[in-house]
This record gives sequence, C-alpha cells and structure tokens, in this order.
Amino acid sequence: MSKIYLSRTQAAKRIGRCAKTLRNLAKRGDGPPFLLIGDRPAYPAEQLQTWIAAGGDAQ
Repeated sequence: MSKIYLSRTQAAKRIGRCAKTLRNLAKRGDGPPFLLIGDRPAYPAEQLQTWIAAGGDAQ
C-alpha cells in the first residue's frame, strides 16, 4: 500500500484551516508532521489524521 501525501493546501483544507496557518505552525515546531519533497512540504495523510485524533488543531 502506497502512502498518500497531501500538499500544504490540501492538508489545510482537511483540517479546516488555511495554508498560512499550517506554515506558521511548522515555523513554531507545532502542527502535524511533514517532510520536504524538494522545497515543498508534504503531509502524510495517515499522520495528519493521527495528529487530529490526538487533539491537534484544537480550536
């Protein structure tokens, strides 16, 4: 089974926030885990769901 990676924009839509919010969280060392592919962040969909379930993005 291959992993699914989301762009920052796609990940932001999934959690109901804007991409700028995810960028700011990443700068602070908070937010969901991601990796860089080239110079672009890629969010593993499975880890994004785990982060949300663990209380990430508590509004």
